[in-house]
Amino acid sequence: MSAWSDWRIKDRDCPPFHDERFGGYMSRRPTHVMKLSMVMSASDGTRAGQMVLIKDDLDRAVAVLEQAEEKMQNVFRGVGKSDIAELVHRVMVYVKMSTIKEIPVFQLARHFQSDMDKFTMERVFHTLESMNMIRVVHKPQADDYIKVLDSG
Repeated sequence: MSAWSDWRIKDRDCPPFHDERFGGYMSRRPTHVMKLSMVMSASDGTRAGQMVLIKDDLDRAVAVLEQAEEKMQNVFRGVGKSDIAELVHRVMVYVKMSTIKEIPVFQLARHFQSDMDKFTMERVFHTLESMNMIRVVHKPQADDYIKVLDSG
């Protein structure tokens, strides 16, 4: 019981996320840990049939949940109130995954031709420029290109 109380205090004081989109998850997180603890207890062959939770069960459950939470924020990438949030995320992934650091605009336009028109593409570029992820370079008498910035 003291391990559970200690974990609940830590969970309250140091949540893994500070994002309102995780409000529902955060309210269910203790239930997830308790259920995972039961699974850990049931999977321990040395205590078969005892139906008792110990600190080790809790520790294992928390470790499993924390490992899942490492990538959990990726679930909500591209989700937001902006009508271009998903496109911004998809273009961001495309740019980050590109093997070249100067992507011709026409190449990106062709790739996303079914998803955005020129006006939307300019909005996406402007958003990514303000995030210091890209810079759109206009060259006289040449194709415009996107310079991929080292944004980490």
